[in-house]
Amino acid sequence: MDGGAAGSRALVALFALDDALEESRGLAEAMAGLLAVAAPGQGPGSRTEELMRELTDLSERVDGERAALEKLAATEEALRDRLAAHEGLRRQVDELRRLERLVLALDALQEQQEVIARRLAERGRDSGVDEALWTSSDALVRLSDDQLAALAPDPAGAGAGRRRPAGAGRPGA
Repeated sequence: MDGGAAGSRALVALFALDDALEESRGLAEAMAGLLAVAAPGQGPGSRTEELMRELTDLSERVDGERAALEKLAATEEALRDRLAAHEGLRRQVDELRRLERLVLALDALQEQQEVIARRLAERGRDSGVDEALWTSSDALVRLSDDQLAALAPDPAGAGAGRRRPAGAGRPGA
């Protein structure tokens, strides 16, 4: 429906014509009585009646086009609503996929924590070993770049699968 500036001017002209045609219906009704009273003769009278019939036909065509335009506008609105709903669903799917990656990363972390807990239980009698294991476990528990990417929200959906450069986000890197 967008015809640019020319289309906008044409639409304004069409609506002005439609308004004029609405007014002409009253003229067409009054014209028969006016012709009878004026008695202009056969030539001008028949030409005037012919023009009034053309004007009435044109008015009916414009009414039909306006009805079609209104129907198309309603269809456009329905399609825009469906598009907005689809975009909302797409965002929900992206968020669910992000949460799925988060669950996988958390499962991996839980497994690492269980390994550390078992090792600590096996060597738990020596407090010096405990401290060394806790220090070592800190390095083990650090998230990999892939796990960090899974944990980070990605609203644009563009970062899925993107990796950070090695050492990015680590202290001293």
